[in-house]
Formats: sequence, structure tokens, C-alpha cells
Amino acid sequence: IPYQAEVLKNINVSLRKKISQQILRGAGDSNTFTGIFDGNGHTISGLNITKNKAGGKTFLGLFSTLGSVANVSGEANYATVRNLTLVGSVNGGKDIGGLAAFVRSPAIIENCNINVNVTSNNSGVGGVVGRWGTANAGNTTKLSKITNVNYNGAVKSTFDNPNIAGIVGWWDQAYPLEVKNCSVSGSVTSPGRAAGVIGLIDSVTTVSIDNTDVFANINSSKANNGGFVGFVSTGATVNLSNSDFLGTLTATGDTNNGGFFGGVSNGIINITNCDNKGSV
Repeated sequence: IPYQAEVLKNINVSLRKKISQQILRGAGDSNTFTGIFDGNGHTISGLNITKNKAGGKTFLGLFSTLGSVANVSGEANYATVRNLTLVGSVNGGKDIGGLAAFVRSPAIIENCNINVNVTSNNSGVGGVVGRWGTANAGNTTKLSKITNVNYNGAVKSTFDNPNIAGIVGWWDQAYPLEVKNCSVSGSVTSPGRAAGVIGLIDSVTTVSIDNTDVFANINSSKANNGGFVGFVSTGATVNLSNSDFLGTLTATGDTNNGGFFGGVSNGIINITNCDNKGSV
């Protein structure tokens, strides 16, 4: 049975010295939360994580790492975060996110509002998840899902080509992902590989983005920036459907910039019933 934690009322964590590491990291695994975290419609506010020393601090977020573990049958239980509103800021280095710094497949994030400003001096930077990486255990062909998640905030990195976005900064995972019924508002700012939904897809995989709108202002001084995805590489297939770009994308001094996708290398892109209503 997966470890479970619940939020029973609104919490202002600025009034507390720290959030329980046992809850955020899970039981039986000192580094990864492997269970189900249910916000029950409540809000965690006052999150303020700042570890911006020389070189930056890695794995910063409400959860440092989310990931599934194999059950007795060898199947992977889904690590899940749901029904939560999160408000605050995260300031650090590599692999940082408003909700989770690093995620191992399979995992589910659903019915969440993430209003967290994320600032970094390195790569793997996301308003919701910094980096979604290596599978953890069990049947890793299972589909990971981000459903009914709304991000509103400012995501920023000063690092060259930092793989940065409103939802997932860096998708570095060979197994499939579905992003559905989501929205991105606010701003994404960096020197390259900036996007509304995913900054970089860097694996032979299938990613589907459906019924997801981007209202954010994306600002970059280098190449490979997109309203939805900044750069697609390594033979990935990306299906974009029923989604609109309604924000602005401003990129100066370089190439591969678009309202839907920035750069594509050896990837397959399918676009269905989408509209670029924004400014590029």
C-alpha cells in the first residue's frame, strides 16, 4: 500500500521553521516521496526556499524528489500529488521546481494550482517540476500524467540554455507523458530553451499535450524557445492538440523560435486543432 499523507487545513509554512521531512520525503526512503499526497483542496502558502550560494543548490521544491517504488508484484505504484494549491517562491541552482525538483516515472500530478516564483542560476527549472528523469522501479512503461494543473508565476534562470518552462523544465525520460487540461500564466525568462509547458524533451519518448493553454510571456536572448515546447531531440514524438498559445514570445539574437515549438532535431511533431493567438 503506498504511503499516504493529507492536508487537513490551510497551512502557512512561513510561520513554521520547517515542513516535516517525513511527509515530504515519504516513509522507507530517505530521498524520495513515493506515496500519495492529497491536499484535499487546501492551500500551502508562505513557501520560501532560498539556497542560492555559489553554483546554486540542487533539488529544491516542496518535494525534493517524487518517485514510485515497486510493489510485491514488481509493478510500480504511482507517486501522486493532487488537490493542492501551493503559493511561495524557490530560489536555487540545478533541478528546482515549485512543486517538485525531480520526478521519477511513473507519477501523477493532478488538480493543483501552483503559484510559485522559481529562480535559478542553472538548468532544469520548472514552475511545477524542474526535471522529470530516470524511472524509479517496476513497470516503467506506465503513463505519467499531469492533469488539471494551473501554473501562475515567474520562472527565471540566468544559465545558458537552461531547459526552463512553466510546467516541466526538462523531460529526460524514455517513458510516456500526458499533459491535459492545464494552463500556464505569468512569465518564463532565460537565455534559451524556454517554453510554456516543457523546456526540453531529451529522450526517445511520446509526450502528449491536450487542451492546455499558454498565456505566459516568454522572454529569451538565445535560441530554441516555444509557446509549448522549447526543444525536441533524440527522436521524441510530441502530439499537441486542442491547445492555444495566447501569450507573447520575445527572443532576440538567435533562431528556432515559435508559438508552438522552438527547435526540433530528429523528432516527430503532430499538431491538431491548435491556434497561435499570441505574439511571436
